Amino acid sequence: MSKEKVFQYSELYFLPSKEFGGIKKRVEDAKFVIFGVPYDATTTFRPGTRFAPSSIREASINIETVSILTKDYLEYVNFYDAGDLDVIGLDVKECLRRITTTIEDIVRSGRFPIMIGGEHTITYAAIKALRPDQIIIFDAHFDLRDEYPTGTKLSHATVSRRIYEDIGVKNIVYLGVRAWSKEEYDFLKNTDIHVYDILSLKYSFNEALNTIKNLTRNHEKVYISIDMDALDPSHAPGVSNPEPNGIYTHEIYPILKELINEKLIGMDIVEVCPSFDNGNTSILAAKILIECLTLWNKSFIDKVRSRLIKNP
Repeated sequence: MSKEKVFQYSELYFLPSKEFGGIKKRVEDAKFVIFGVPYDATTTFRPGTRFAPSSIREASINIETVSILTKDYLEYVNFYDAGDLDVIGLDVKECLRRITTTIEDIVRSGRFPIMIGGEHTITYAAIKALRPDQIIIFDAHFDLRDEYPTGTKLSHATVSRRIYEDIGVKNIVYLGVRAWSKEEYDFLKNTDIHVYDILSLKYSFNEALNTIKNLTRNHEKVYISIDMDALDPSHAPGVSNPEPNGIYTHEIYPILKELINEKLIGMDIVEVCPSFDNGNTSILAAKILIECLTLWNKSFIDKVRSRLIKNP
């Protein structure tokens, strides 16, 4: 099956790139489709997330492909890396339209989308295409401003506000937040958005983990967005908007283990800014993506096994 067959309803084409993990897979066998979105047009502090997809892929080729959570290998996962969307130089609305169209094509083909950003604005397009009933966001920030900068309604700092108001997805869970404006705080007071700020995670980790697990129990279509600035800058310095006192690497893994399952319908990893560190953040993002892929794949395998046991 050719790439055009998978994306048969889309006029888009993909830029050539290396495959994630250096593993060339056949698209006809794929359960998951990875694609990059090299976009940072609305970035307001440190630009360069447009280089993240290629940097994360390069890192993935030079680290081991084993998952420490599942003890499985990336090679066992049926994924296909479609390359990067051709979005450089586009205005934000056209970029988002292309992403939405692409994800609709992926879903129509019976596969699950994984985006490598790029700035956090791209999550809006994924939510518009997938319409999950719950979104889990790892982030240092709420991204709930109405305009940022002044007069700009759709940017990396307003993306969750637009998802909440324009798309209408109200069930949002934040993990690791530690920076917000008064405007965002006042807005949150009138919502049912669940917030686990960094102190909740640090001081009551096991309790927070159980509560997070329970929050997802009654939802069937979950989307996860991982903004790499959720992690502490000592672990992930190469991001566009670093904030001190973040999640540590050893803390994010058990959270992912609880959240990544067959209810997941899509995910993204965003805001890596490769030019602001020595490659550590790209390496960490690549490793997190390997863990997510193997966990997600294992959840489907376990579900099939469970059915076989019940119905031999």
